[in-house]
Amino acid sequence: QSVPSTSLRPTHAMGDINRLEAIRKYSEIWADSMDLPSSLKFNPVGATSNPVIILANLSEEHNKHFITEAVLYAKTKACSESRERQVELAVLYCMVSLGVAMAGKIPGLVNTQVDCRAAHNKDKIVSQSLEIVRLYEEQGVPKSRVSIKIPSTWEGIQACRTLTRDHQVNCNMTTMFALPQAVACAEAGALIISPYLNRLAAHFNSDVNPVFLGRDSHVDLPFVETLYNYYKQHGIKTILLGASIKHVEELDLLAGLDAITIFPPLLEKVVNIKGDIEPHFTVAKAKSAPALPVESYIDDEAKFRKALQDDRRSSEYLEEALHTFQGFDEKLYKLLSDTF
Repeated sequence: QSVPSTSLRPTHAMGDINRLEAIRKYSEIWADSMDLPSSLKFNPVGATSNPVIILANLSEEHNKHFITEAVLYAKTKACSESRERQVELAVLYCMVSLGVAMAGKIPGLVNTQVDCRAAHNKDKIVSQSLEIVRLYEEQGVPKSRVSIKIPSTWEGIQACRTLTRDHQVNCNMTTMFALPQAVACAEAGALIISPYLNRLAAHFNSDVNPVFLGRDSHVDLPFVETLYNYYKQHGIKTILLGASIKHVEELDLLAGLDAITIFPPLLEKVVNIKGDIEPHFTVAKAKSAPALPVESYIDDEAKFRKALQDDRRSSEYLEEALHTFQGFDEKLYKLLSDTF
């Protein structure tokens, strides 16, 4: 995975370029959405989703047909199976159909997330991931264009290991708040990790990080810097996709990461900011930073769990994120169930 070379960078005058184009010189821009009208005008390379985003996308009138089509598909394909199974298939088909529409308009990957209620069930994560891939292929999108978003729990990481090794499925590891998660995910063969710049609650509670306090006061930036430095120092090729961005100013902090995924309303704001920037993240800076020792967690569950347990902040953020996504998964399943 690479970013544009210096020779290909546009030669705007400093006051000419908008901030999105400035960041795009150093990092790929992905849409944190599967909604075509609100995303495509920003020319994203890839697209990401989760149950929060899918619910928001399905609330748009022009996307409601995906719901009825998914229910019809599930009733037809799983007519002899339980109602619970039909609803699950409808949800997966609906999410995939949104991804298929997006895949036809962007050059990069579409990312669909597994049900986070299975975050601690490796076998369920594997089976649901393979079904998502099958549904994409059924609609003409090869698995090389698809990445499965999986929570970075111990079970999720082991599922990623199985999916990448045995099925050549791309995995994007999410709900990431700690270096041990990033190390284990790379060892598992993850194509992408999505470190969070903010705890997930910041997007739903106005009291959490209500204003941008500045680079030196941002409590989560050092975490992302540590992951970047570790990967670059040790030649790890896993893509770092910056995620969970709340403030426009935070995008400056992530310039230079391999890629950044951004919700369209935030993209709308950043295109109206003028001025060039320099990247905060560079390989040269990472390699000149204090050396980080090589770690390994992939075959040592006790070591992994203790490392997370000892990092109270990361453990709390992880459980909070899982609980939030699980709640939205329940809402998504209810939306489809109520349509039967």
